[in-house]
Amino acid sequence: MSQGEAPSNICTETTGEPTAAANDPSTPYRRATICLGLLCLLLLAGLVAVCVFNIIQISKYSTLLALYTDESTAHQRLQAAKVSLERDNKELTEKRDQLNGALRFIIQFSRFPASAFCHLTDGEFHCEPCLKHWIQYGSSCYFFYTGDYNRQTWQKSREHCMKTEGDLAVIDNTEEQAFINQHTPYYNGYHGYWIGLSRTNEKQWVWPTGSVLEADRVRLGPALNHQQMAVEGKLLYQHALHQYLPFFFFFFFFWMLLNHISLLHRFWASQPEISHGNCVLSTTSNTTLKSWKVASCYTFNRWICEMRAMPWSVK
Repeated sequence: MSQGEAPSNICTETTGEPTAAANDPSTPYRRATICLGLLCLLLLAGLVAVCVFNIIQISKYSTLLALYTDESTAHQRLQAAKVSLERDNKELTEKRDQLNGALRFIIQFSRFPASAFCHLTDGEFHCEPCLKHWIQYGSSCYFFYTGDYNRQTWQKSREHCMKTEGDLAVIDNTEEQAFINQHTPYYNGYHGYWIGLSRTNEKQWVWPTGSVLEADRVRLGPALNHQQMAVEGKLLYQHALHQYLPFFFFFFFFWMLLNHISLLHRFWASQPEISHGNCVLSTTSNTTLKSWKVASCYTFNRWICEMRAMPWSVK
C-alpha cells in the first residue's frame, strides 16, 4: 500500500459507520420506547398529582364533616337547652301564678294564721290547702259543725265562719249539695245545718257573696244539659225505686223535661213561705233535690262553713 492511499481507506471506513446506524432496523423502536417511557413518567406524575389532590380534598372534607358534626351537636344541645328553658319558664310561670294566688289568699286575712296551714318538718315547710278539721272539695274547704252542745243561730254561725275568713256555705250545683249531704248526718226532723242563703227585706234570697237566688231558679229555669239530667235522673230514679213508684218517676221526669223545670237549684224540701222564717237549713234527705228548709234565723242549729282552699299544697 502506498502512503497516498491510506487516508482514503480511513475516510471510507469512518464515513461508513453512520450509514450503518441509519440503516439499523431497531432505531424506531428505541425512539418509541423513549417516548413511551416519557409518557409513563408523565402519567405517573399525573397520578401522583391526582392522588395528592384527592388526599387534600379528603382532608378538607373530613375537616368540614367534623365541623358539621360539631355544629349539629351544638344545634342539638341548643335545642335541648331551649326545651329545658321553656320547661323551666313554664314551671316558673306556674310558680309565679301560684305565689300570686297565695298572696291574694293571704291578703284576705288581717293576720294570716301561717301556723294553722303550714308546719315545719325536717327543716322544710309543709302546707295544707285547708285548715285542720276542714274538708277540701274542689277549690273550696268546708267545715261541718256536727256537735250538739254549741249550736248557734244563723248570725252567730256566720260569725264563727268569718273568724277564719270564711262564710256560711254557698251551694252552686247538685254535686256540691250531694257532697254536703254526705257530711251532714241526720239527727232529727226539726233541725239542720245553716247554709249561707237568707231572705232580705225585699223578699229576695241572697247568698253571702251578694248573689241573688232568682225566682226562676227557685221554680222555673232553663232546660238541663245532658250531664245535669243524668245526675238528677239517677237521683230521682233511686228515690222512685225506694218509694216503689217507678211509673210516677218516669211520668214526672218527662213532664219536667217538657216544661223546662230546672232541678239544678230546686233543693227545697217544700215551697219556701215567708211565715216560716228568713234563713235556710240544709237537711239530710233521701234525695239532694229536697234538702233546703226555711227556718227562723234565731233557732239554734249546726252549721256549714266554706272558704277558698289555699292555692298550693306542698307535701
